[in-house]
Amino acid sequence: EQLRPAFVAGHSLGEFSALVVAGVLPFSDALRLVAIRGHLAATRGAQGAMAAIVGMSASDVEAAIRRALPEEGRVVVANDNGPGQVTIAGDEEGIRRVTEALAAGGARKVVPLRISAPFHFPAMGRIGDDLRSFMQTLRFREPVVPIVANISGLPHPNVSAIPDALVRHLSQRVEWLKSVRFMVERGASTFVEFGGGPVVNGLVKRIADVGLVNVTDNASVAKAIASLRAKAAAVRAR
Repeated sequence: EQLRPAFVAGHSLGEFSALVVAGVLPFSDALRLVAIRGHLAATRGAQGAMAAIVGMSASDVEAAIRRALPEEGRVVVANDNGPGQVTIAGDEEGIRRVTEALAAGGARKVVPLRISAPFHFPAMGRIGDDLRSFMQTLRFREPVVPIVANISGLPHPNVSAIPDALVRHLSQRVEWLKSVRFMVERGASTFVEFGGGPVVNGLVKRIADVGLVNVTDNASVAKAIASLRAKAAAVRAR
């Protein structure tokens, strides 16, 4: 029996993996695209820092940013990962001022992140035209499975919208909370994470009461398939 996902989604850089899974790009092209994106960010992109904020909602963090740093756009919410888990991005001095204010103002934990560049940050949009030019050399195919986009929390409406969404992905926040809620509201009951560990499923667990399956190596693939087939059989038997 063939197993087919109802949706695919990737968190931040994981959106490029989702494009491969959905058949939009072959792995080799996606790898080239990620490499070019990283090179552009390192050589022409914004400089800055990022930090994870635990124990505050995105709206509370945004309010704290406005109080600590009146200059709009210096620090923004980069990832709305779920209830009480937010990532911010900005210039280094702005991040320092905001994280100090958050630590003193109710955040349970403030964790500076080791990053190569501050993505999902407005100033990173400066490399968008170069990234778009490179994507014009690639062939994007219609997805065989709906891809829930980071920037909207909704499926890409069509394949022609995907390159523009990937450009906006540089400078707009990851709407992971909205993405998970969208999929759950439309019947998703089990989330399968492919990666080195259950990091993204840890975020999903905070958002929704759903089944979680983690695939980290070849051995876990067979275990995951067996688990998913058992779940499907249980649903059919109801």
